[in-house]
Amino acid sequence: MVAASSPSPVRAVARGPFVLDAPRHGAPADAVDHLEDGGVLLMPPGRVPFPDTDRDVLLALHKVAARKNIAYRPLRDKLTGASRETDAVRLHGIMRRFSAQASALVGTLLPADAAAWQHPER
Repeated sequence: MVAASSPSPVRAVARGPFVLDAPRHGAPADAVDHLEDGGVLLMPPGRVPFPDTDRDVLLALHKVAARKNIAYRPLRDKLTGASRETDAVRLHGIMRRFSAQASALVGTLLPADAAAWQHPER
């Protein structure tokens, strides 16, 4: 657990996840240990940019979706579950961008592990 007087941007939540409060390069060792033990690292909203236009598209699709589950597989750059081709094209771009941005963020937080991941960019 991180001491209260420590300037670290990570604090342990009693019997819960670590909360990463501030941007940084590399997660603190305690947070990495917590993840390796199966714990969860929480970050405040906004760490992965998500434009309002993308959110509006998703909300509109949710209202008319014939299927509940839509999946994006970044290693194959494949989207499944979109009910209409016109929706699939827009949704595919949103999912691709979000996946790349989320992968970049996690790679920044866990640089020692990032080299072992299978990224679609490789």
